[in-house]
Formats: sequence, structure tokens, C-alpha cells
Amino acid sequence: MKMKTLWLNREIYTEASVRKALEAYADYSDIAVVSLENNWQLIFHNSRYGDELTAKEFENYLIDAVHAEGKRLV
Repeated sequence: MKMKTLWLNREIYTEASVRKALEAYADYSDIAVVSLENNWQLIFHNSRYGDELTAKEFENYLIDAVHAEGKRLV
């Protein structure tokens, strides 16, 4: 049972953008979210297209969501 963990900095990724991405990927993977002081920890499991690939595509989707909010990434 292999899972993929994705760490996201809370200063860059807003709760709204993370929630939007989670909704979009709900049919593709079981994603557990842990809200930490400085980071989001997302754990991908049982992904339709593999946990590693799904996490990468999730992060790409999330980057687009942040850009749509008008926020620039470094």
C-alpha cells in the first residue's frame, strides 16, 4: 500500500485554493488533509492513476488555482 505525501506551504497556498483542488480531485483519489501551523500535508491514497502522478497533477491544478486568485508564486 504505497501512498504519496505532498507538503504545501500555507503562506503560498490558501485554504480556499486547497479546498477547490480537493473538490476537483475527489473522484480521482482519497486525499487526507492535515492542517499544520506552516504547512498543509496532503496524503494521496487509492488514486485512480497512481498516487505519484495524481499528486503531481493536483499540485499543477493548485498552482493554477492560486494564479486565478491573483497571487503570484515566487
